[in-house]
Amino acid sequence: MATSTDWAWKPVVASDGVLIEYIFFSEKEGSKEGVVMKIVNNNDYRVRYRFTVILRSSESVFEKKVEGSIEARSLLTGDGEGLFWAPFEGTESIGEIGLRGLNLEREQ
Repeated sequence: MATSTDWAWKPVVASDGVLIEYIFFSEKEGSKEGVVMKIVNNNDYRVRYRFTVILRSSESVFEKKVEGSIEARSLLTGDGEGLFWAPFEGTESIGEIGLRGLNLEREQ
């Protein structure tokens, strides 16, 4: 599934027909950074996903468990889907993005 903003997204992982990507988000003054993830299901079936997102600054580590389902041939993204995080205050910048424990299961 393609969108007009695909060029802006950076890949995190692709596995079993599911692609997970991210994009940085910064407030107007740049005082707070965040990350938005996008999950794309290229399969002809619904997929249940689970993983822990890890965001690191030079001073802190943020970890959050993420889980849900995504319909066949569709995508999810943004805060409404639980895929946006702005964990650090002030001058802390996000330096690393990662996932741990990715689990993808076909749903009936």
